[in-house]
Amino acid sequence: TLQGRDGELVVTRYDLTGLEFNPTIMLLDDAQRLIALPSPGGGLIREGFEAENPRLQKLVAEWQSARWAEIQRGTAKKFTGPVRIKNVRVFDPVAQQLTGPVAVLVNGRSISSVQAVDTPPTPGETVIDGAGGTLVPGMFEMHAHLGESGALLNLLAGVTSVRDMGNNNSVLEALDRRIVAGEVAGPRIVRSGFIEGKSPFSANNGFVVDSEARALETIRWYAARGYPAIKIYNSINPQWVPAMVAQAHALGLKVMGHIPAFTTADAMIASGYDEVTHINQLALGWIIKPGEDTRTLFRLTALGRLQDLDLDSAPVQSTLDAMQDRRIALDPTIGIHENLLLNRDGSVAPGARDYFANMP
Repeated sequence: TLQGRDGELVVTRYDLTGLEFNPTIMLLDDAQRLIALPSPGGGLIREGFEAENPRLQKLVAEWQSARWAEIQRGTAKKFTGPVRIKNVRVFDPVAQQLTGPVAVLVNGRSISSVQAVDTPPTPGETVIDGAGGTLVPGMFEMHAHLGESGALLNLLAGVTSVRDMGNNNSVLEALDRRIVAGEVAGPRIVRSGFIEGKSPFSANNGFVVDSEARALETIRWYAARGYPAIKIYNSINPQWVPAMVAQAHALGLKVMGHIPAFTTADAMIASGYDEVTHINQLALGWIIKPGEDTRTLFRLTALGRLQDLDLDSAPVQSTLDAMQDRRIALDPTIGIHENLLLNRDGSVAPGARDYFANMP
């Protein structure tokens, strides 16, 4: 029952499945008219019922969490002892080739040994026959914003570790705890502490700060909770960055992130960044003019200017030389920028051509 401006309304929940990986949850009235399309992060709701949206957001989050837990209970296999994956080949990075058939022993969260294929199992082991296939390591997703749905889908795609690059801290903490406890399926999570500056364009993840002192306080908060890195976002005042970098490095945290508005990658590299996030954030410094605001979608649409950029020009080479000299990493996220720059209406996306024929 929803409470609206004109009184109560009884609604029924419907789950529409088959269109996407996850059901679309709809609330309809007795006449089958749409009342709400709720989601944990927002949603649509009929005029007059807006006050119910926070409650619906919480309800949907609970419904979705229950679904993931049910999937885990019905599909997860929990091993009580070592797992022997026999008759598999593994890649030898020294010899640069596959080995002959071997047996790989996994105990808990670690590979305990690689043994001859005919080594007898010990009591209590689970034996899996790899049938001569190649056993490959789980992949590591370097740029994720993880939720319960993505946690399961990553595992299904062979991704067993992710680097979360900015999230709601309490939501991610709860998800990580549930994964470790085996309540839901998901990869290992390496968390990055998201720090954004307060502005009309602020992203509402992690902490949104309005002063350098507050920014330094959030870095200490992340360090106390074992975060290995912080991620700086678009609206941070560039003048705060040197102090933020010094604080993070003193506490053993890496510094990565977007290039804040009204500065350049060159300035952030000089301030001590360990990593630049997204290829566009690096390239913007070569193509934008002073005063242009990259807190908006201009940080993406400005990439149209790249067609006139000379990659051998002094500004480009100076940035790349500084990155090489300081061993600054780049997290390019090529896939999303390929879609942005190369997709055209009515045409199959370049990155989807290999599998498009297999889609329903």
